[in-house]
Amino acid sequence: MKSFDEFRDKVALVTGGGFGIGEEICYELGELGTHVVVADSKEHKPSEVAEKIRSNGGSAYAIEIDMTAESDYKAAVQTAVEQFGGLHYAVNSPGYGGEGELTGKLNGRQWRDLVDLNLNGVAYAMRYEIEQFLDMDMSSECSIVNVASVHGLVAAKGKAAYSAAKHGVIGLTRSAAVEYGSKAIRVNAVCPGYIRNALLANFMDEDELTKLINDHPLGRLGSVREVAAMVLFLLSSNASFITGSTQTVDGGYTAI
Repeated sequence: MKSFDEFRDKVALVTGGGFGIGEEICYELGELGTHVVVADSKEHKPSEVAEKIRSNGGSAYAIEIDMTAESDYKAAVQTAVEQFGGLHYAVNSPGYGGEGELTGKLNGRQWRDLVDLNLNGVAYAMRYEIEQFLDMDMSSECSIVNVASVHGLVAAKGKAAYSAAKHGVIGLTRSAAVEYGSKAIRVNAVCPGYIRNALLANFMDEDELTKLINDHPLGRLGSVREVAAMVLFLLSSNASFITGSTQTVDGGYTAI
């Protein structure tokens, strides 16, 4: 197993880096000496994440973007190049589950909003990330990791739009991996299970939370750090023969 020294002085763009899993990935990359571009919406305050990385001795720059606007993803990639001279890694971690709604009662606006964020945002990001990779002198591999969900693999009752979008992220990941493998660009997806956080607790009472925990063979929920560890592995040369894959970090949730 190689060390993660290879991340030092490389450049990473993390879309959706202002909160949750994306935020933790930014911190982990910052600790490894990576120049991190934190891209997220204004409400998620990416500048605070970048400032925390810098206060801990790391290198980071924040950009506020509309997570559904194609042009803003182009701007995020350009920012990485302008601030740090290139781009080596990309993590695309937009995510919002929306309110529960059965397929037969889908609201058109909600459908569009969720697909725009969870699927289209990833597609826009990849379009410009890959373009930048191809423009570089490819002396080493470049790597993309897309954060999908266990509900890109299995059904989510009342979450049709979210589940459909995350299934789409996995399909997009596999397609790009096939298209650009010969160009030394690896593309993989991570499917987190249920992660313990305040947001989850706000949507569930104690009985619902207990049932959810019992749905995981490990008998607990996951942490953002556990997901970040898988993302870092896939970005690194330790995963040099892995592309087009979908890696679950779910405590056995999808194994049942």
